Amino acid sequence: MAEHVTKAQLIEAIQGGRLDFDRLLNRFEKDEMPEAVLANGWTVADVIAHIVVWDQRLLGWLAATAHGDSPTLPAPGYSWGDIDQLNEESRIAQRGRPINDLLADYNASLKLIFHALEQFDDEMLNAQYFPSENLPLWKFFAANTYDHYAEHSDDIAAWLEAHNR
Repeated sequence: MAEHVTKAQLIEAIQGGRLDFDRLLNRFEKDEMPEAVLANGWTVADVIAHIVVWDQRLLGWLAATAHGDSPTLPAPGYSWGDIDQLNEESRIAQRGRPINDLLADYNASLKLIFHALEQFDDEMLNAQYFPSENLPLWKFFAANTYDHYAEHSDDIAAWLEAHNR
């Protein structure tokens, strides 16, 4: 996407990315998701939980900043260089959650992302929002939505192809 985006462009990219990702997920039966182990060792359920965790992080960062606080990104006690460790700890913490709960959270989190996005205009989306980060706000929405879906799509698509699905 361009360096300057409109809210309409961002919404379209999020919707399109989610539609593509949901098409992959819809090729699974619910009970397969916790059992389908991808090349990276994660299950499809792990990926869904991971996406929800990052959606919740983004929502938390937005809420904290809106209340005048400076959230610690990516999470307290972690730097961006610790992402693999943070992701693994989050995966372990989410392991074993019922798939119906994960899917409900997955669907609810997108609605919350769009609700949060409503409060920002084009100018705000293209400005630095988090005091500790030198990036425009829209890049955080992208990283936690359509870019995030794309990041995990290849592993899921490879599993489906390997299983003739």
